Amino acid sequence: MDKNTNRKTTIRKVDSILIGAQKAGTTAINEYIRQHPEIISPSHNKTNEFSYFSIDSIYQIEYEKYFKTLFQDLHIQGKYFFAKNVDIMYDPESMKRLYKHNKDVKIFMILRNPVERCYSAYWYARSRGWESEKNIDKAIFSKRKNFKSKHAKANCNYLDKSDYSKHIKNVYDIFPNENINVFLFESFKANPNVILNEIATKIGCKRYEFDTREKVNSAVAAKSEIFARLVSPGKYVSVAKYFPLTLRMKIRAKIEKFNSKNFIPPKMDDSLKDKLKEYFQPRNAILSELIGVNLNVWD
Repeated sequence: MDKNTNRKTTIRKVDSILIGAQKAGTTAINEYIRQHPEIISPSHNKTNEFSYFSIDSIYQIEYEKYFKTLFQDLHIQGKYFFAKNVDIMYDPESMKRLYKHNKDVKIFMILRNPVERCYSAYWYARSRGWESEKNIDKAIFSKRKNFKSKHAKANCNYLDKSDYSKHIKNVYDIFPNENINVFLFESFKANPNVILNEIATKIGCKRYEFDTREKVNSAVAAKSEIFARLVSPGKYVSVAKYFPLTLRMKIRAKIEKFNSKNFIPPKMDDSLKDKLKEYFQPRNAILSELIGVNLNVWD
């Protein structure tokens, strides 16, 4: 019950979800789309990931209970539930859980030039304490097996996460084509209101004038990479498990903010850029045919 209104919280299935790609503007889209008066979306941590389908320990929680922890104080009657989880694009089992939850859910993906995504993801992983390799070429191209945590393994496989076609094919294998919508990060960056309104109208909402002046999820670096590794997910589970889920999320967000500083990554080395372009060129051709989108903007 809502203590202020003495009314039950309305439980709503996920109507639409942004499933990837990581480091392709998903946090910004989620933050801006929440401005729409017909849409609700969680705002419980820095990136507002709705991790119900991707994390086993959370999936074991009853959906109604998890929903209430995120929306207990919001007026959600008659609104569309828009979620974001960039992990499930890469995990067929999570996508199957989503299908079981709502087979009619509208799925959105935003894809960034994989060369730029790899580079951005590397610096992001450094800031989160997942990546300890300071040679970026080695970090991206070496076939590493012994990652220090499951989060490092999931987020530091830069080439695989940027090779979109094989992951998107799994999405198409589970959901019908009409459920799936793909946009390019470059189009969103050039005309954010156009893309946001395409998403809103596909969800079923009226057009809206979104305020996109404020930058969201700007690049940061860890003040201390050692401290970032110590507090990264999975490092303090034995203590954290005694705290409520939403409180754990808030504590982690505050710690990460405390240990962050503004950061502009150095310009990508030309030799690395050429190496990545060569790697992704044939893969982008496969992707273009799969999603029916011209990807010349990435050349």
